[in-house]
Amino acid sequence: MIAFNKARACARKFHQQRKRESWIKYVSNITCSTSSKEVWNKIRKLSGKYNASPVSMLVSNGVSINTIPEIANTLAETFAKTSSCDNYTPTFQALKRREERCSLYVDYVQISYSSKFLNVAERQIQTTINNFTKWAEQNGFVFSTEKTVSVIFSRKRGVSPNPELFIGRSLIKVKEFKFLGLIFDQSLHRHLKDLKIRSAKALNILKVLANTRWGADRTSLLRLYRALIRSKLDYGSVVYSSVCKSLLKILDPVHHQGLRLCLGAFRTSPVESLYAEAYEPPLDLRRKYLCLNHFMKIQSMKTNTAYSYLFNFSLYDFNGHCSSLTFLQPFHFRIRDLINDLNLNIGRIALCKISEVPPWKVIYPKVDFTLSCYSKACTLASTYRTLYLEYRELFSDYEPIFTDGSKSESHVGSAVVSLITVITDALPISASIYTAELHALRIAIEHISLSCSKKFIIYTDSLSALQSIVSLHSLSHPILVDITYALANHLKKDIRFCWIPGHAGITGNELADTAA
Repeated sequence: MIAFNKARACARKFHQQRKRESWIKYVSNITCSTSSKEVWNKIRKLSGKYNASPVSMLVSNGVSINTIPEIANTLAETFAKTSSCDNYTPTFQALKRREERCSLYVDYVQISYSSKFLNVAERQIQTTINNFTKWAEQNGFVFSTEKTVSVIFSRKRGVSPNPELFIGRSLIKVKEFKFLGLIFDQSLHRHLKDLKIRSAKALNILKVLANTRWGADRTSLLRLYRALIRSKLDYGSVVYSSVCKSLLKILDPVHHQGLRLCLGAFRTSPVESLYAEAYEPPLDLRRKYLCLNHFMKIQSMKTNTAYSYLFNFSLYDFNGHCSSLTFLQPFHFRIRDLINDLNLNIGRIALCKISEVPPWKVIYPKVDFTLSCYSKACTLASTYRTLYLEYRELFSDYEPIFTDGSKSESHVGSAVVSLITVITDALPISASIYTAELHALRIAIEHISLSCSKKFIIYTDSLSALQSIVSLHSLSHPILVDITYALANHLKKDIRFCWIPGHAGITGNELADTAA
């Protein structure tokens, strides 16, 4: 019996050791060279989740569709048709007045009204509710009175307003409500506490992957941190960054702990060292960065409902806002102060455009990245020139066009060089080099539209610009929208793109670089 117990203990110890070795091997395979898909598959398995199988077949109008592209096109056309304004009657579209603000997400409807007088806001919201309820009854919809609540946000202290709103019965009055992942209350304190709990819980995945002797490497852990934890901290930061700094500081320990796990740092390591090692800014700077991005995005979208509130000064009582030092400033004034503090010079911002080409009908151009397979640090300029000449010989019947963009402290420009002409154009000094490269490609396509030739190949040294053109997010940039639309209208012309290295002695590229 003693021998049996010893053998069983030895077997149990061996089994546990093998499980530990298997776990270490499984986790240690997560490195910076591991593909994102493989990393996320491992993370899902660790969480007990399995990969969802794609839709294998779709039936539309009695016709079976089996291929993934055709299924995607069918779904896209159906979604576009369903979400069109043509499905809503003019009566329904006229229900919302300019003073009322409504937002709809899936089956959640939010109605808000701002006024100095409670009775005015109460009357306007009740009128809007009555109109929506009447329309819903006529079209077979019902608003749930159990799930509908009312929340009041007041700047006055010591006042407990008690409005009466009805949908068949009096609506429930609550102090906080969760809408689109944010818990709205008088101070947003409840949302920050909930955010801290959820973010700290997400840190557990880093704890099981990080170890000083084994586990995933630093690069992979930082990627997971940014995807799983920092994304939670970023979401809604434009809204909750208006609260006082003492409340915002409760999120800093989560940020610091995540960086310590990724870097394997001691608990006593200064946070400034963590920021430098991980290339991560403090959460305060991160929130300011996201607010500036949001401001720029709204400035480029005049149709956004927030545009008039951000750029119409008459809507605000500036003196009233500044009269109380404890008052939390609206987003517009916070951004204005931030721009003044940073001494930012915001020039012209290109307006966002809606592509006239549906996403499922976008024709992605032919782009050759062959030369990008060679490392520029390990490849001689003469080798690049030889490879370019071989490629040029392969497409000798195509007319070559070279584009380039440049940016310096006093100049931002784009240039296009063809066999017969050189075209240059200057951009605002605040434009990025990425914008300059895209602008050069747009000029090249405009030049092609005026040419009688049928075959063209555009050479550029901007890898990011070409990757944007072929990506699924090409409709997010106004210049990319113009390029996509121009390519769709030039179906009778064969236009190709090719990446070439810059400053490698290729004649056309050097001429374009000099002109830019």
